[in-house]
Amino acid sequence: MILRGIVDIPSTELARNTAGLVYDRVIIEGDLYLGKIGDRLVDPFVVVHHIAGALATDSTISLPFYRRLRPGTYSLDLRVADRFGRALARSQHAFVVERGGDPAGEPVGTRQGWHTLTRSLVGMMTTLPAIELRPPDNEPVAGIVSFSAVTTGGPIDSVGFRVDDAAEALDHAPPWYAELTLETTPRPHKISVTAYDEDGNPLAHDRLMVNSAPPSFEVRILEPTARERTDRIKVRVDVPPGEEIANTEIWIGNQKILSRRQATLDAALPEWARYGTHVLRAVAELTNGSSRDTAVVISDAPVETVDVRLVELLVTVEDAQGQVVPDLSKDRFRVLDNGIEQELLRCESVADRPIDVALLMDMSASVGRGLAISSAAARRFFSTVIGPRDRAALLTVNHDIRVRVPFTQDTERLAHATRSLRAHGTTRLHDAVVFSLYGFGGLGSRRALVVLSDGNDVDSDFGFSHVRRTALDSGVLVYPIVIGEEVPRVDLQELANATGGRYFAIRSVRQLEDVYAQIEEELRSQYLLVYRAPSTEGAPGQFRSIDVDVLRESKKGDARKIDSKLRARTVSGYEP
Repeated sequence: MILRGIVDIPSTELARNTAGLVYDRVIIEGDLYLGKIGDRLVDPFVVVHHIAGALATDSTISLPFYRRLRPGTYSLDLRVADRFGRALARSQHAFVVERGGDPAGEPVGTRQGWHTLTRSLVGMMTTLPAIELRPPDNEPVAGIVSFSAVTTGGPIDSVGFRVDDAAEALDHAPPWYAELTLETTPRPHKISVTAYDEDGNPLAHDRLMVNSAPPSFEVRILEPTARERTDRIKVRVDVPPGEEIANTEIWIGNQKILSRRQATLDAALPEWARYGTHVLRAVAELTNGSSRDTAVVISDAPVETVDVRLVELLVTVEDAQGQVVPDLSKDRFRVLDNGIEQELLRCESVADRPIDVALLMDMSASVGRGLAISSAAARRFFSTVIGPRDRAALLTVNHDIRVRVPFTQDTERLAHATRSLRAHGTTRLHDAVVFSLYGFGGLGSRRALVVLSDGNDVDSDFGFSHVRRTALDSGVLVYPIVIGEEVPRVDLQELANATGGRYFAIRSVRQLEDVYAQIEEELRSQYLLVYRAPSTEGAPGQFRSIDVDVLRESKKGDARKIDSKLRARTVSGYEP
């Protein structure tokens, strides 16, 4: 069945030009629930109208929207805004779609829903056909995903949807939408739409990329390789957007060959290194303090490919009372990779390294009045935790997932964004965690996600196993804070343990400031342990477990024993 709605906007609320003609871009957003508002969300939608030409003397402008619905009882939360985001209308409605009823007819005129094209009645949409592909509500996306498009001008007879230039679906009536099949594991896809006239001629086109993660911070040795020795050394550093390279170094064994403040290095391989077997290393550092290094074994004799990938672990050490323990030396740590002890190459405090932290706030209806208190605590968190070299981001989740403020050092902007939050809707917690982790791509090595929620997940597309795997792949510490739940959330506890974070359960949002202070103390008191990954055995992608023990202070002649009073927390493992 087709639901037809009409929004009447007073012309006095819209922009106009010197000739007295109304022109504006009006955005109609709606959340359709099956049952009452706050029950199951079945269709969040956006319809865009471009108005040009209505007389300023017209009392109202009528803007239609259409939705396809199955029989049932529905509730609609409707919001209307102009091109600047200024609210024009807000209303809520309840209605029933009967089985076998007559569908709402399309108005006479164009397929976009205008009663007529006379300026004196409802104004005119722009005459040139145009189409806009709406991005998905959140990324990454995988499997079967719904996409929609909005059109202006016309007449438009059909809209075709494509995935990576392969035709997938053709819709013959507005609202234009299609369910497209993507790969089951999120990867970049190009989604495109084309509007056609009744003869099949293309009128307008639009496209967007989904799952296009920002480039990560990586350093690569292009020449020589383990299989092919050349007389040149070529190194390239992939620098994330918004970052700057501080220094890139080339080492052969313990000798530094070159150091430059640039992302690409090209140098001659020293004469003495053209014979024998050597380890060639490249080390890059960004101005924010993040560093990456890689290595390759070069030899003038045939050798097997040697895996010299380095594993970096952020480790938190705490005593029996849960207090963090700083200032431990390298010999106090033992790292087991799949049960086998590894030689530590580096052990250092990361107190002076910058932090990238994202705060994901639950603003669903179940949070209720506590949102105001948690928002105030978030403002204090940003003002106290974020230092001059740190960055933070603010995301919110209910039935929708939104990036309120991307990673920034502007604490005033972060604080301002917390002041307008309103609790409503359901909670897609798993989807929001995956989406938030995805946003860390390309950022520095000290990364943390703080999740503030009542712990309930509703309507998520991703199961917990996918959330856990994404978290381990991201290398982000996850700190779930669950409010008001008497029974611990086992899945969130497991997520914190697997990533090296920490799980908090509090009775009231008034305890948030103490929790935030504990998280800050942990992030400022961590250790960075680095070891060379052992050669992988077995099936590719086989999970390798990691255990870190804290040993007693060594005394002459004593065997190395585990210090039972101290506990180390870090990521539970990785896939090579």
